[in-house]
Amino acid sequence: MSKASRLEPLADLADARAAEAARGLAASVRLLEAKRAELAKLESFLEDYRRQAAESRTVPNGASWQNVRAFIARLGEAIAQAERELERLAAGHRAATDRWERSRRQARLLDGLVERCREEEARALDRREQAEQDERASRPPK
Repeated sequence: MSKASRLEPLADLADARAAEAARGLAASVRLLEAKRAELAKLESFLEDYRRQAAESRTVPNGASWQNVRAFIARLGEAIAQAERELERLAAGHRAATDRWERSRRQARLLDGLVERCREEEARALDRREQAEQDERASRPPK
């Protein structure tokens, strides 16, 4: 069994790991984008609500003003929570990116090693065949 054929299963495993890491990276991108969209929506809603409250032509009574302030506070809390979640997802995305880069690098190295082994084996075969031809050519005819 040649060295290249012994290394191929390792290279295949590394390729599979790199593909799995790429899928994980894609999933982390989707989660990150969804959380960014959610955060932007909350921020936009808060800004719209504040603007509408400021532009309101009616003077709110004490109870309704407390409700407005409480609602704005809850939106602020939701935004803070979404920002924390976004930071957590961003850290996960950085980790997924690192995993993907490491696994891709390892797969490339193993693929390159297998290819070099194949080339080396082909050169060795060519040298053996050339040596056999030279040996036959150097023999006196029968």
